[in-house]
Amino acid sequence: SKNILTAGIGESLLASIIPEYINQTDPTVSPYCKPGMVTLRVTSAAENKKEAEAKCNKTVEELKHILGRNVCGVDVKDLETVVVSTLKEKNLHLATAESCTAGKISAAITSVAGASSVFDFGASTYSNEMKHKLLGVKTETLNQHGAVSAETALEMAQGIRLYADADLGLSVTGV
Repeated sequence: SKNILTAGIGESLLASIIPEYINQTDPTVSPYCKPGMVTLRVTSAAENKKEAEAKCNKTVEELKHILGRNVCGVDVKDLETVVVSTLKEKNLHLATAESCTAGKISAAITSVAGASSVFDFGASTYSNEMKHKLLGVKTETLNQHGAVSAETALEMAQGIRLYADADLGLSVTGV
């Protein structure tokens, strides 16, 4: 078996894109859902391991091509592991600014062993005052677009990146 981790696409949409794979019998392709991601388990049975692996690998490559950017990795544990290993691979540092998630993104990333080498800082900024004071979100942005807007999220990400002197800033805001 091989497991393809996907994100940014729901199970029903994913299944509608690859119905011939979901319905095939060898190898089988079975979706397993978690919040925000779907794993496709590709499993084959054959007379020997090499033959089964070849069937799985062929199907995995085809699915990766079809699903493109929605594929996060093959045989990876979870999205946060992919994030940390990608940051390490590219020698980048990340900082997060969260409103509404109370640090859950930071917690997920720092749950991965070795994350301290790529994760610099995380802030939970619920109030508009802290978004402005700590992250530099413009008062005009908050007044014109609100705390829950793409414009505010962008300024939060830029602000946390600068505040932490990180390569990347990631933000989330919402209700």
